[in-house]
Amino acid sequence: MFGQQLRMRGALTRQCIVRLAAVLATVGGLGVYMALGSLLVAAKPHAVRPPPPGLGVETLSLPSRSGAALAAWLVIPDSPRATALVLHGMHADRATVLNRARFLRQLGFAVLLPDLQAHGESTGGRVTLGRLEALDAISCGEYLRWRFADLPMAAIGVSLGGAALSYAGGALPLKAAVLEAVYPTVAEAVENRVAMRAGPLAPILAPLLLLQLQPRLGVASQDLRPVDAIRDLAYAVFIVAGTADLHTTESQTRALFAAAREPKELWLVEGLERADAFALDARLRRALAREQSLEARIAPLLVLAWRPGVHRALGFTTREAWVRERLGMDATRARALVRLERACAESPPLARAWRTGALSWVEAAALVPLVSADPLGRFVPDWVRWAGWVTVRRLRDDLDHALTLAETDPQAFRRAGGLPVEAQRRAAGDDAPDAARSDREIRANHRDAQGEVREGGREEEALDGVERERETRADDRNVEGEAGEGGREEEALEGVDRETRAHHRDAQGESQWGGGGSSGGAEFGAAGRETGADHRNREEASDGLISHYGGVAARARAGLGGKPGPDETCWVRLLGSPAALRLFRTALCTVRRRIETVTGRLPTAGEALGAMLDHALAAWGEDAKVPARHRVFARDGWRCSVPGCSSMQNLHDHHVRFRSAGGSDAPENRVTLCAFHHLRGVHAGRLRCTGRAPDGLRRQLGIRPGAPPLLSYRSGDVRLLASAAPTSPHPAAPPLVS
Repeated sequence: MFGQQLRMRGALTRQCIVRLAAVLATVGGLGVYMALGSLLVAAKPHAVRPPPPGLGVETLSLPSRSGAALAAWLVIPDSPRATALVLHGMHADRATVLNRARFLRQLGFAVLLPDLQAHGESTGGRVTLGRLEALDAISCGEYLRWRFADLPMAAIGVSLGGAALSYAGGALPLKAAVLEAVYPTVAEAVENRVAMRAGPLAPILAPLLLLQLQPRLGVASQDLRPVDAIRDLAYAVFIVAGTADLHTTESQTRALFAAAREPKELWLVEGLERADAFALDARLRRALAREQSLEARIAPLLVLAWRPGVHRALGFTTREAWVRERLGMDATRARALVRLERACAESPPLARAWRTGALSWVEAAALVPLVSADPLGRFVPDWVRWAGWVTVRRLRDDLDHALTLAETDPQAFRRAGGLPVEAQRRAAGDDAPDAARSDREIRANHRDAQGEVREGGREEEALDGVERERETRADDRNVEGEAGEGGREEEALEGVDRETRAHHRDAQGESQWGGGGSSGGAEFGAAGRETGADHRNREEASDGLISHYGGVAARARAGLGGKPGPDETCWVRLLGSPAALRLFRTALCTVRRRIETVTGRLPTAGEALGAMLDHALAAWGEDAKVPARHRVFARDGWRCSVPGCSSMQNLHDHHVRFRSAGGSDAPENRVTLCAFHHLRGVHAGRLRCTGRAPDGLRRQLGIRPGAPPLLSYRSGDVRLLASAAPTSPHPAAPPLVS
């Protein structure tokens, strides 16, 4: 009996303990539940770090429709062209978006950065997940409209700030807005954040937290949906997010973008956790530097694997198949790396520049032919330094000239290595910049170390005097007498007969002509003279695929007052198929006969070739008639003028000084840009172009807040000396959003 009572008392005690534990657990759970709900909407007042000196910041206190007093900064440029409102994210403050203000200030925006209510140094009882914050945005917009009445307004909103902009709707007179990492609904935002901490319990805990919104904020979670509010926005929207962002997933960002009206644009940054474009820029630089270091380590191994038969021993029929399958590398790139590594074995300066990252593999590969042309390596270090100052496009043009000089004038090449004048000055320690030269001048004019002009096309100053030069040469021939002229005509007639017979032979053979230089039109320069030794040397150099046309270098001297020497000749090589060479010979003979009917004298082959080239230049060159709307395109070579860009499609005629800012339609205020660099570069504030076209332009690429541009170039694709060389030879593209 007594034992039974003890057992009953023990059972009652255990029940009481269990019930008490359950009550305590419930109370504790409710406490934690309420505490989490309180943290979700709790105010986050704190001191904000002061702005950096020199930014010109005004500190303001603005009354808001939400009832709060907003602490704010106003950043004003010297001549504001527009205004911008920048709103920070959840539990942040205005200092966290100051980098965007720097960026916008450089573009001429007056920027207002407030602390949203219950954040930073602003007053407020609780965070309302966008509802009261939307009233803050409206109040700030009213202040900007009052302070800068006639200027257009844009906005950037990060997370909570972007939600506030969407809730503000048409009450904000915006032209455009950037929404960074904005959640489509509060329910999804809360669930994502709970999942980051509680894992699989998120589907259970998140709804419990959302139940507290109604009693705490007076609004249900169903009413906090930016995805619904964004449908009513009547201005352009640019939505930015990272695909690896756990706060707002990629699918949620796409849903938000799908709900927005046109015009709109979406930018999903692959692998980025949060949408910070400057962090992306740093990541891309590190990735490129790492890739380049790996290529420098792979190249010596590629040389070993490139030996005959190695790929077959590895089970592949070709080297290209092995490279694609085992390395995942394009075969063209692999061959370039092999050539580069072999050249580096002969040129320590080139090897050092590539392996230390001073040059990219593309820049280093462009210098490979120079190693053979300069076996002693006297000029390779200077070329390596020059490659660091110019674009790859300009480097290749300069190298083409240098290699041509090494082949045609070895003595001039040995003096300066074919380096451009400015490169020679920098090699000598004189960093005074050359006068800016247009791309057209760079292609046309080459100067050797003594300053002698070697012209690949007509000098502009000679164009006006061509007719006078022709008349002068014609008079000189008349004064010299007709006897010598008749002798040359008889020699030329015999040459034409030989050429006509050669036309019917297979193009595997080769015909040689000595001839005269062309001055254009119906009159021609004096005929070049050729010795028997010269003729024998050219016959020995025949390879069956090249046709040589000789002529004096009078054309290079045209308009400069010089006359060719008696034995001075130049040669034009034509490489092509047998059918193409036969056709060219036929055309040349036809031109000679045609000129003979007009002038009464049979021209040499060189004179006929000059006439053909003059006709081509007149029809298609700079002298050709170009419609007024295309003259800027023709001047800039029908391609984008941005350094490094090779686009020849979707060209735009850009006004250097905007017409809205008083810019004229004069040619010196217009430049050719591709659609990307025009719309996404200049007008998006990531590229700045100033000066006079085409020779005096200055371009800044990768405009960054609080820092110099990534790159600065002048006309001619030459980097300005004031621009620090980037750490990576191929810097990342300018940020798409600040």
